[in-house]
Amino acid sequence: MSSRSSRRFSTHTTAVLVHPDYLSIALVPALEKRGCRIPDDLSMITIDGYTKRLTVLRSSAQDLASAALRLQVRRIQDPDQRIEHVYIEPTLIDRGSVADMADK
Repeated sequence: MSSRSSRRFSTHTTAVLVHPDYLSIALVPALEKRGCRIPDDLSMITIDGYTKRLTVLRSSAQDLASAALRLQVRRIQDPDQRIEHVYIEPTLIDRGSVADMADK
């Protein structure tokens, strides 16, 4: 990274999770224009995965829709029911935008 860009990135941040994905579409070129190399200088993961060069955490659309529908039906049937938290296991799709910390 050039001395000019290293001053801009002096936060010691090593990784970011970008959501929604459209932000990464603008963020990556802006960082690269300033000399930041992904993943050498900054690891980046997105959620949606529209940017084909970034590692992505993706949840099944079917699982998300099924959980949302189930929770909405329960809420309609019993509006006073306690809030339920649902965990849907994401899949990690490695596209090479995360640095291997063993190399550092």
